[in-house]
Amino acid sequence: MRLWAGGAPGILGPALRGGRLGRSPRALLTHLMAAWGHLSPASLRYSLRCFIRARDLLAARRVKDGGVYDWRPE
Repeated sequence: MRLWAGGAPGILGPALRGGRLGRSPRALLTHLMAAWGHLSPASLRYSLRCFIRARDLLAARRVKDGGVYDWRPE
């Protein structure tokens, strides 16, 4: 929420100190995003907005009837 409000997410320190994330690819991605948000919150926000916009455009190509869909991981 802090990131979208215009500030740094504030999770880099707790993520590094916590040690609960392990060494999985998902943990690496979490640390990378936390560091990026710490160094440049504006560029992370911009990149996430672009990613979300691209995802929405791709979804719009698949959804033709404008109906309601239940989006759940497979």
